[in-house]
Amino acid sequence: MTNTTYSLADVGGVLCIRAESPDYNAPMLTAVYWPTTIRTFDFLKYHEQTAEQLSGWIVTQSRPGEYYAKQDNQRFASGSYLPLVNGGSTQSIQTEQRDAPRPKTRLPLEWQSGRWFKVSARGRVLA
Repeated sequence: MTNTTYSLADVGGVLCIRAESPDYNAPMLTAVYWPTTIRTFDFLKYHEQTAEQLSGWIVTQSRPGEYYAKQDNQRFASGSYLPLVNGGSTQSIQTEQRDAPRPKTRLPLEWQSGRWFKVSARGRVLA
């Protein structure tokens, strides 16, 4: 089971879908940037937003090669469909890896199946 989260990002003036997912075996998070057919400047101008407000968008995959983004605080507002450059066969333009943040707990932690677990005398519990 993967817990991929999607968000918007600007990479060199191109509006990208940032897909972040945990590594199954190691406590690492991998972020992949998929370019869309829309320039960041045009997207921000159309939605009257600033670059700092890109993180306030909820992004979901609508079908292979296409994503849907809507503003976080707008329950019924219309969003935008964001097609990738080459649809489902788009190559990523940037990849990042970082350590998965450890939850704050006094119990020992264990990484398994892409998640942190607390280890206690009674067994393992999802952290």
